[in-house]
Amino acid sequence: MEQFRDYDVVIIGAGLAGVFCALNLDTELSVALISNGSIKDTNSYLAQGGVAAPVGVGDSIDSHIEDTMRCGHGCNNREAVTQLIQDANDAIQRLMSFGVAFDTLDDGSFMLGREGAHSCARILRIGDYTGRAIMETLWTRVLERKNIDVMTNTQVERIEVKSALEKRIWATGKQSFTVQAESVVIATGGLGRLYGNTSNNALIKGDGIALAIKAGIKTQHLDWIQFHPTIYHNLKGNQEGFLISEAVRGEGAILRNQDLNRFMVDVHEMAELAPRDVVSKAIINEIKLQRNDYVWLDVRHIGNQKMAMHFPTIYEYCKKQGLELERDMIPVSPGAHYLMGGISTDLCGETNIKNIYAVGECAYTGVHGKNRLASNSLLEAMVFAIEAAKRISFIQRDKPLLSEDAFMENSTKWMDLYMGIDRNKEAIREKLMQLEASGFESNEVVLLREMLKHALEE
Repeated sequence: MEQFRDYDVVIIGAGLAGVFCALNLDTELSVALISNGSIKDTNSYLAQGGVAAPVGVGDSIDSHIEDTMRCGHGCNNREAVTQLIQDANDAIQRLMSFGVAFDTLDDGSFMLGREGAHSCARILRIGDYTGRAIMETLWTRVLERKNIDVMTNTQVERIEVKSALEKRIWATGKQSFTVQAESVVIATGGLGRLYGNTSNNALIKGDGIALAIKAGIKTQHLDWIQFHPTIYHNLKGNQEGFLISEAVRGEGAILRNQDLNRFMVDVHEMAELAPRDVVSKAIINEIKLQRNDYVWLDVRHIGNQKMAMHFPTIYEYCKKQGLELERDMIPVSPGAHYLMGGISTDLCGETNIKNIYAVGECAYTGVHGKNRLASNSLLEAMVFAIEAAKRISFIQRDKPLLSEDAFMENSTKWMDLYMGIDRNKEAIREKLMQLEASGFESNEVVLLREMLKHALEE
């Protein structure tokens, strides 16, 4: 017999965006966290490089913003980029408050790495297994929360919108069941596994985006795919999609073609640390000119000791492949890595359907433009998950107890105070969320919502 369950919030997807959203929701809200696999079956778990944030000496918010815009070919939503970078420190502090510990120097400051298209070192990391360390810590926190029910190895089949205040989710795990909630968050990652050669986990096939499309939710730029330049190319033919982190090139690794010539110095002023799309295209151009369908990543000069210390996961993987890194070079080729497009949302993660949100890689805010800056992905997952959690918590706490007439009477008094000659944008923003949470749809409410939106845009 099919089961029926009722929650305040349902989160579909249990990578960093989904888990971080759950942990930042009001603890009074009942939450269902649904994953189609296990804790390890997310791209967040696979992330090697780290989290980009302007926390180093000599770095700045403006510099990080400009690097992000430049890498995205100016197609970014600057407002989204500004919010991402301005809120970076808060996201890092929240992450650390849950018990995540980044690598530090002897003086206690962050050990910052540098990756492609960054103008300085600003990548906070935990060895070369940052994603795994973060996810294992956050999962511990999730399992401690009494208000969060975790459902792993569960496939969501359909989202049905009954009304602004009621969504139904059909899911299948060990048995079929239906979940009802007012708010739904889609956090299912990208669609990399639609490609043969990809760094993505085997379950990342765009399921959440397909659910959104079927539910009438708008999407944008699903063709904006980033290809990572350096995925391990197994010469025996079994391509596992193992990523050789960009941070290795940040430590001085060199790309060489079949003739062992370094080619990136003739392509871009940043050489191996050029934006990912530039490096990937350069590698493809080299492959077209040679017999081999891969190029070499040369780390011989970095040495075994440094590779083992800074990149233990990569070092051990290469060792299992029979490579001696002071002697052998690493065969690499580009593969599908990240989706810059996705489910259209505002800067709080809300879609065109009220109370349905999307966060993380599956969402499109325009923050990445046409090409994502390295290590901005984990930051994006956290910053916009926090914003979605804030809005959901506010809406759930502040459902109007008044009739629509009484609600509008109070609202007209509010208008005199905050939407007259003097205007308070923070008050306007909060009132707008209250109006959207009300569920009322009279002409006055609809008009008032639009007025406040216009006021915030000026």
